[in-house]
Amino acid sequence: MHESVLEIGLSLDERCALVSESLLRRRADIVLHGHSTLYQHLIATFTILEAWGMSEEVCLAGLVHSAYSTDRFRTRLFTHGERAVVEQMVGTEAEKLAFLFSQVQRDDLFRKLEITDVSSNAKIETKTRSGKSIQLTRCDGASLLCIYMANEAEQRTASDGSPRPWLSRVSEWGRLLRMLSVSSPPPIFDHCTSLVTADDEGLLLNAYCAAVSASKKTYTPRFSALADASQRAPWTAEPMIWLGMVALAHGRAPEAAMYGRRASRLIHQWASPWDKSLSTTQWLSLATFLIDCGALVGENLSSFSRRINALLKGSGYRPERWYGRLSSADLLTTPEADRPDSAESSPRNAIKADSKRRLERYIAGLSFDNNIDSMQWYPSLPAQPWYEPSDFSLTRNLEMHSSEIIKEICMLDHSRYHREGEPIERTGDWDVMLLFERGKRNEENCSLLPKTSAIIESCRSLKSLSGLAYVSRLAPRTRVEPHRGPTNLRLRCHLGINIPDACGIRVEHYSRTWSEGKCLVFDDSFEHEVWNDSDHERIVLIVDIWHPDLSESEITVIEGLQRYIQAQSRKLFNYWKMNETTRIREEVFMNTASSVHERRPIDAS
Repeated sequence: MHESVLEIGLSLDERCALVSESLLRRRADIVLHGHSTLYQHLIATFTILEAWGMSEEVCLAGLVHSAYSTDRFRTRLFTHGERAVVEQMVGTEAEKLAFLFSQVQRDDLFRKLEITDVSSNAKIETKTRSGKSIQLTRCDGASLLCIYMANEAEQRTASDGSPRPWLSRVSEWGRLLRMLSVSSPPPIFDHCTSLVTADDEGLLLNAYCAAVSASKKTYTPRFSALADASQRAPWTAEPMIWLGMVALAHGRAPEAAMYGRRASRLIHQWASPWDKSLSTTQWLSLATFLIDCGALVGENLSSFSRRINALLKGSGYRPERWYGRLSSADLLTTPEADRPDSAESSPRNAIKADSKRRLERYIAGLSFDNNIDSMQWYPSLPAQPWYEPSDFSLTRNLEMHSSEIIKEICMLDHSRYHREGEPIERTGDWDVMLLFERGKRNEENCSLLPKTSAIIESCRSLKSLSGLAYVSRLAPRTRVEPHRGPTNLRLRCHLGINIPDACGIRVEHYSRTWSEGKCLVFDDSFEHEVWNDSDHERIVLIVDIWHPDLSESEITVIEGLQRYIQAQSRKLFNYWKMNETTRIREEVFMNTASSVHERRPIDAS
């Protein structure tokens, strides 16, 4: 029996390189598939699945999902007699999923999922391409759905790259996937909790196509229609980018930056463009451009808006023309071209390269940006309002020991809290008890919560300037108005301690409430607000953690920069204090000497 790669301990990087080499050896780079080659399609599908946080087995299955041919793609890179060869590269589970992908009648599978009681552990009975019956486990059904969703998102496009209908279909598959409840769903469509109707998708497509081909006379109304359609189906980045460009052309820089941030989050969630006339990297460049323009004010903004307006109207509004004009004007960072045979075409290498480019952009920004708020914003970092708590070791640990933590915190005297001091509008009382304050441990408070402190102090971010940990108490009938955190480098974890009815939290457009002993994790750089409309106090433990998409090298550099800032701050403070002390001492000495001189008696002789 052939030994699988998972069993011989190859890393995911090594497995990807092995598969990539084999695909190129079998000339997948010259086999046409949709709008690209089969090689590019397989690599892109892997990238999407990995960006969605799918398991390694599902990602690797996506990397070879069409290699045996499918019911809609007849070219074979591997025969059924070579299954052992594929298994050696990707592992037993991934090969099984790829083979099922090639055999199952997908339309029949979708029909069966609609009528199957997926809440039970019963197997899903469907048909193969030859008409034979086959039974799938719920886990296999969910994994195949993930691959179908990524496959559809990557390849569905018109011949010129413009979008075609597929959002409503994929959102429905996401609903089926969530019903299976066997793994974390992809982050798209708010973790597959929302559906896009065919009517809303049609409105979005019509409004988008009209906007990108708009003439000067119809410029404003067509983009107004696009804004309305995007509100009804807010799951694609490209309409957000066009709305941001129009806002910038009219001098509304903060609005343009807002659209840029939304677009950037969506691009990272999908890891594939909806409008494929530009690449993911190019669309991300446009989103980043909008975000960077958010700081423009005054005459700089006015002159820049006039320039953007002229470029926009002169481009005929086609995305590739618009991108080309901005790039030619040196307003964008030109992405490196990806060649199928380049080292960068490996999906794992591409992710590492993105991490390196992010860090380089952040460091470069420090050389000219004196705005402290901008310096706390890390460029091109994927973002979403809510995260799955079970994905983080800290939250799992907090929930495991929640009964002990709740007992400790509930025994606290209210005199240990003090009023929350940030200038955030509120009605009622919002009190806190600080445990870790951006790198500083509050020894007295931590001694009162020894079990809680022991659990959270292993959290790496608390030793940095980016992290806080504290107990937060909302008095009855208290509301904290919408606000944003200062940085996107961190996520915020809430552990429910005392949770009455009629209290909750909204992050961006999505509201949730707490449960005692359970965690919520969100990005507090999104607009958020909290409320307690009950007659009892609401208490949560809050702990900050590093953003999960930051690489180890990025975190290490950021921590080093922060240590340098702290050390220099201490030195400067001591230096200024020394000079001030010397100045005061000298001043006292001079005043004393002057006073003595004035009191000295005059010699009569």
